[in-house]
Amino acid sequence: MATTGRVAIPGPALTVIECLVVAGAYYGLAQLGPMQHLGPGPVRLLWPPTGIAVAAVLLAGPRILPGVGVGSFLVNMFALHRPPPQSVVLCAGTVAAVSLTFLLLRRMGFHRELDRLRDALSLVFATLAAMVLNTSVSMSVLVLAGLQSDNAFWLRWLLLWMSNVMGVLLLAPVLLLLYRVRRPRRVRPLRVLEIAVILTGTFLVTLLATRSSTQFLFLVFPFLIWAALRFQLPGAAPCALIASIVVTYGASNAGGPFAGHGFVSNLITIETFNGSMALTALVLAAIIAELTRAYGRVEDAANEIAAAVNRLDERLRPEDAPSHGQRRRST
Repeated sequence: MATTGRVAIPGPALTVIECLVVAGAYYGLAQLGPMQHLGPGPVRLLWPPTGIAVAAVLLAGPRILPGVGVGSFLVNMFALHRPPPQSVVLCAGTVAAVSLTFLLLRRMGFHRELDRLRDALSLVFATLAAMVLNTSVSMSVLVLAGLQSDNAFWLRWLLLWMSNVMGVLLLAPVLLLLYRVRRPRRVRPLRVLEIAVILTGTFLVTLLATRSSTQFLFLVFPFLIWAALRFQLPGAAPCALIASIVVTYGASNAGGPFAGHGFVSNLITIETFNGSMALTALVLAAIIAELTRAYGRVEDAANEIAAAVNRLDERLRPEDAPSHGQRRRST
């Protein structure tokens, strides 16, 4: 009997492997998460683990939640050095928020392709709402455990909420795209060159903006719009993520446009930039995708009408009369 080279993995074993991969990725991204010491204690302006948690649940379903829980517990215990009881509660808050995001998106009829305006807005509003739960649980636990002072509660609450939201809106779309990546049947060198120019230009312009005292951050948006118009979300989402990471790291060094400014001013600049990049990428790419599909449907309908007119002409014309197509060619 001929056998294939593939080894079938039982369902439960595959789920365990997937959960371990998600937990490892969650912990690894927590180590790489951009951090900036703003205000009272370290503040994460962009928290990537939340993005990978939401993307994993959207791709694999609720069965992957144990991996999210394990990853969150490990981060709180070993990366953030929090006591075990508090780590367990914080882990539960993370799992609850990710679950709520999944349920809200399913209720809204969310498509993982993010090729509809409805999908983009659903991801934004579901994330904004669900991260309130995670942030409230986290901050309450920290205050009750004496790890956070009451006088800066709402400031830290706002920062934690924004970092979780940005982690989802910037990273989750990229991960959802990577899951759908397939080897193209035909490589088009000009398209490859174009996307390479867009991503490289985004990185270089953003890097220049974070090194210069002049406000050049707005120069990134032409590249983002270019990416959305030409490649929709597969071009716009990586472009937004690259720009946001570079700006966040630039802000952590307090250089360029962030030098000499206060905490609130830098915070507003960073988070409005990150939020604008995420919203522009999601919304503009979805609108372009919908317009492209609508144009395709109109073109198909026009071709069907033309074909129907030709068939009707063939049936109604006399035997010796020229057809509609022949009359058009003769004229």
